[in-house]
Amino acid sequence: MAGKRILVMGIDPDKLDFSSPFFKDKPGLTAEVIQAGLDRDRARMRAEGLSPTIMTLDPEPWAAEQEVRYALGASRYDVIVIGAGVRADPDRLILFEQLINLVHELAPTSKIAFNTSPDTTADAAARWI
Repeated sequence: MAGKRILVMGIDPDKLDFSSPFFKDKPGLTAEVIQAGLDRDRARMRAEGLSPTIMTLDPEPWAAEQEVRYALGASRYDVIVIGAGVRADPDRLILFEQLINLVHELAPTSKIAFNTSPDTTADAAARWI
């Protein structure tokens, strides 16, 4: 498990629209709360000997595609975690499909995992290590 490379992809918390229908039943969720959860799980993964990279994406699919193409072209990852803010938000369906297809195309040997919140990112990655 030591040294395994993990890429965590999710929408940049500062670019999320917390007034959207997806967030209406998630009171108290803010960019700061999301970032704090990601920071805790990044520290946890590092403590477990993993090498995590947190990649915050632009919410626009065309911009996110360029970011992901660059990241997956520059490095190899053992596990790629796609955040719930992409996967579970119906307004992000096109972005989610795009990310899956990019991972399939550019990182075919990487395992794909999904978290349910920023605090479950380390657990999602650990399932595939």
